[in-house]
Amino acid sequence: MSIDGGGWTVLQRRVNGSVSFEHNWEEYKNGFGILEHELWLGNNKMHYITNRKNYELRMDMINLDEDAYFAKYSLFRIKDENFKFQLEIGTYDSASTASYDAMDYHRDQFFSTPDMDNDAHSGNCAANYRAGWWYKSCNHFDFNAYDFRSCSGYHHYWYNLPGSNCLMYTDIKIRPV
Repeated sequence: MSIDGGGWTVLQRRVNGSVSFEHNWEEYKNGFGILEHELWLGNNKMHYITNRKNYELRMDMINLDEDAYFAKYSLFRIKDENFKFQLEIGTYDSASTASYDAMDYHRDQFFSTPDMDNDAHSGNCAANYRAGWWYKSCNHFDFNAYDFRSCSGYHHYWYNLPGSNCLMYTDIKIRPV
């Protein structure tokens, strides 16, 4: 991908909601979707890649007003399944156009799916949002939520964007630093 100098590996992409992200622990572990379209690369693959060297993280999004934003972090790493694919992220890049560091809320969280509740909430955030994510109690953004391209219910969003928080496109990508 040639964005921001290129060299990116895509971990997640949502384009039009044609691929359901309502999957169980094993499916998130192994990955699903279509590489050229909507996908989740897989937590095992993410762990394998990000534990070989340091990677920076970039998340791109387009809201329902068709405004594009990005958030960038100095480090992205996923621990292995024994540590519930725990999320490690670095410093938020101040050049990011998403005006709020929503990912900070998810820092050091374990991955949860509807059938594997590892969040800090008294309920099951993954079951509510019908998707896997590094939920805390529950989230400040969610690129995998089931209610894609909608602002109702458990929708696909980034907290505190200028204009609409609701998203119609997202991708998560990494590259070596």
